[in-house]
Amino acid sequence: AKTLRNDNSSRFGKFIEIQFDKLKGTILGARIRHYLLEKSRIVRPPTGERNYHVFYQLLEGTSAQQREDLQLLGGPEMYRYLMQSGVFAVEDVDETNMFEITCNALRIVGLGETELECVWRVISAILHVGNVSFEQEKSGEEASAKVVEVVEVSSEGTPYPAGYDPLAPAATLMG
Repeated sequence: AKTLRNDNSSRFGKFIEIQFDKLKGTILGARIRHYLLEKSRIVRPPTGERNYHVFYQLLEGTSAQQREDLQLLGGPEMYRYLMQSGVFAVEDVDETNMFEITCNALRIVGLGETELECVWRVISAILHVGNVSFEQEKSGEEASAKVVEVVEVSSEGTPYPAGYDPLAPAATLMG
């Protein structure tokens, strides 16, 4: 994520540092560092900061066919989770190149093409669900949610395609 202090902030998680013998190439040890991912950043990034980089990489780095398969509408201005902060780009960052680097890193840790496709489907679904506002309803002891608003126009005033229902692509993508 891009924060006000750092263009590439990890926003918490787990990092495993593996230490190798420089001559033999064998593992000498490891150190695990813990941190917590900010869930709130996805739904409401702070003003002047950007959401997680992978959203922008996905929108810029995928092929036209992939964007069609993922039912992506266009750039970040088409998704409420990305347009709220008003920050769409990081200076001197090539999102397409970074997307390829991200894909390669995920392949290195063992994800195959099927798993990568699943990751991109989930991320795309998250973007679509962000174009809907929900309200909790309580009926007796049961709680449910109802849709109270569907975003109709992008941040640049571009209307969404006729009949756009953000929950439809999200449901399709999630299977």
